[in-house]
Amino acid sequence: MVGYHPWHNRLSNTVCFKRPAKWVVKKYTLAGNKTPFYDGLLSHIVLMQNVTKAIIDRFISDLKHSLEGKEDLNFKL
Repeated sequence: MVGYHPWHNRLSNTVCFKRPAKWVVKKYTLAGNKTPFYDGLLSHIVLMQNVTKAIIDRFISDLKHSLEGKEDLNFKL
């Protein structure tokens, strides 16, 4: 997933990945975890029935932009 190297348990709908930029965390209300991996900063998403492909595509696009150092100019922290 765009350089974030996500993982999940095969029987779970929770996906964990390295915590993205603050604006992405705030925009999607991502929960955070402390861990000995990835500099101790993780986030996760829970994929539920109401999550559409369009939402996932927008989320992945925002993750990509955060890796490139870009910000969402339409979103205020």
